[in-house]
Amino acid sequence: MTIRTAWLPPTGQTRADTRLALSALITPGNALAANHGCTPGGLNLTGLTGPDGMKCRIGTGRALVQGLSEQGSYPVAVTSSETLEFEPGDPTMDRVDLVVLQVYDTDHDNSGRTETVLRVIKGAPAAAPQPPATPGAALALYRVLVKANTSVANGGIAWTVDGIKVDVRHYTAALGGILPPRDPAFNGVYAGQYRDNLGRLERWDGTAWRPNPGAVGLPGAPGVYAGQYRDTGDRMERWDGSSWRPYPVQTAVAFTADAGYTTGVTTFVETLNDTPTNSTLVATFLAPPSGRVAISLGCRMELLGAATTAFAEMSATVRQGGTTVFTPDDTSVAGLLNSASPMRVSVSNTFVITGLTKYTTYTATSCYRISEAVGRAWFDNRFVRVDPL
Repeated sequence: MTIRTAWLPPTGQTRADTRLALSALITPGNALAANHGCTPGGLNLTGLTGPDGMKCRIGTGRALVQGLSEQGSYPVAVTSSETLEFEPGDPTMDRVDLVVLQVYDTDHDNSGRTETVLRVIKGAPAAAPQPPATPGAALALYRVLVKANTSVANGGIAWTVDGIKVDVRHYTAALGGILPPRDPAFNGVYAGQYRDNLGRLERWDGTAWRPNPGAVGLPGAPGVYAGQYRDTGDRMERWDGSSWRPYPVQTAVAFTADAGYTTGVTTFVETLNDTPTNSTLVATFLAPPSGRVAISLGCRMELLGAATTAFAEMSATVRQGGTTVFTPDDTSVAGLLNSASPMRVSVSNTFVITGLTKYTTYTATSCYRISEAVGRAWFDNRFVRVDPL
């Protein structure tokens, strides 16, 4: 018959009937086969040392081993630890052995055996050794690198060295359950299936694994949908459909406590005299999606030896690369009108500029002037701040 039912026939139910029917309770691998694998937390490998240096121990655990589709899947339980032995290494070349959990069913493989075993499949020695293929009705558990000339006499397999033992177990879950981490290339079987991909919950949409709504992006990987967020370690970023963008766009601040002066000029200058460092003050900022920013600037101004009609001003020039996009005007200055000499006051101003290209880098460079040819205008504790709007 082509229709198999468990626990229905009064007589004659076969082992294959039971396996095929009950595998419907496991996450499918295709329409008829189960997604075979280990139950999480079991079948751990421990390498032995000393006189047993060529051996390992596989701990207790459970698994589901899928044969051919018509065989069904075999539930397996290892109820006490099993010890496996590896052959000595080749005299000159390395090899990779494979530890597997294998089902023998003579009704299907003509092996003359009906049992499940843990065993080591010996690989071929080579300059660049590859693991042997996993046989049918078997579940690969570990790859073990057996270095050239390895034997009990010279210490056995160096189990604690990175790369000697590679865990290749993958896992299964009940139907509708979330699959534990496994090969990232594994495709889902049905739309709505979920998996844990190294800490990120993903859903199979019928063609690809997609992060569930609200999932954060992964470092170094492109986003999946516009509006996805990720944490880079020091800031949040948002995927806009083509690139990761800082979110929110950060405030930029430039400050110095160094003082400097300028003499009588009618146009703004960006460099001050008598300044040990930071003569030119530059705030580099990223334009937000709105293209609008508020620029605040200020300092402590002092007019020395200037007429009472003199005034000093501080402002900022905004550039994108070598192109000037904003030049100082009367609305953008923080200024001081002289009423006595000396005259010292802390001043500030805030103004808004618009029309910037979103997510483009700009600079706001402070600039200064004094209206009279006589006297000096000093600028101390200077700052420029750019806030996204």
